[in-house]
Amino acid sequence: MIRFIEESDIKNVVALGKKLHEESPIFSGNKWNELKAIQMAERIISNDRECGILAFSEGKLVGMILGFIDTHYFSDDEFLSEYFVYVEQSKRGSKLGISLLQAWINWGRINGIEETWMQYSTNINLEKTDKFFQKIGFNKIGYIYKRGT
Repeated sequence: MIRFIEESDIKNVVALGKKLHEESPIFSGNKWNELKAIQMAERIISNDRECGILAFSEGKLVGMILGFIDTHYFSDDEFLSEYFVYVEQSKRGSKLGISLLQAWINWGRINGIEETWMQYSTNINLEKTDKFFQKIGFNKIGYIYKRGT
């Protein structure tokens, strides 16, 4: 089942977000702040320019995408961008990832947004993720660089 985030989901969304944090070789070195994660989920629920889409399997939260509508720094043109997308290891390779993205992109279209940007920075299964996004119609247009710890 795919649906929008609700207040009753916050505890499970934060727990799944912590799994992403722990699995990411990039982010796991940063200190986890549960209160900040809770506040982000609460903000997304109450802000009509942000969106959380959740994926459930057998009643359990197994995937999510959290994102927002923004404008380019040089233009008033709007686009859809994500904070992150995450699917539990046991469900990767299933159709859940595609279903999450389709629901999120549809939410953008309902809000008049046709342009979607994905910024992949967790470094979880980098090559598989790259192939996945290109397979579903995204074009690779750049890189992300990091300096320091």
